[in-house]
Amino acid sequence: MLRFPERAEPSNPPAGSYRVYVDSADQELKIKDSTGAVTKIANIPATPVIIDGLITLSVTAINSDTTLNTTTHRYIKVDTSGGDVTLTLPLSANGVWPYDIWKTSSDSNTVTVVRSGSDTISGDTSAFWHTEYAHSEFFPDGGTEWLIK
Repeated sequence: MLRFPERAEPSNPPAGSYRVYVDSADQELKIKDSTGAVTKIANIPATPVIIDGLITLSVTAINSDTTLNTTTHRYIKVDTSGGDVTLTLPLSANGVWPYDIWKTSSDSNTVTVVRSGSDTISGDTSAFWHTEYAHSEFFPDGGTEWLIK
């Protein structure tokens, strides 16, 4: 079961993707495409909404500096055996889901995650770690901050 937070109409999602949200003004479940077109899916009932279907999320292996996107990156394993790796988050307002980022190599090189624009990452401009199997999840707040779990 998916639960959608109530919110005002979100910004347009990245090209080729969609945002599903509950419009808090009229209690409707809506979907917005990358062109800005909004379609009402349903009125929100008093009971939870259950969406059947498959969401395919794969693990992405990264070994060099990369700007993360909102369509292919979700679970990320980072190999730093060739040197430090910096990952750039998209703007939090464009965030679709959290990123789960793992360092999978045993060297002492560093994984650094940096913000886009003026966003913050739990109040900072970056986060980093250098231990094998260390990881963090980065959650977009839909505004200007990424929260670290």
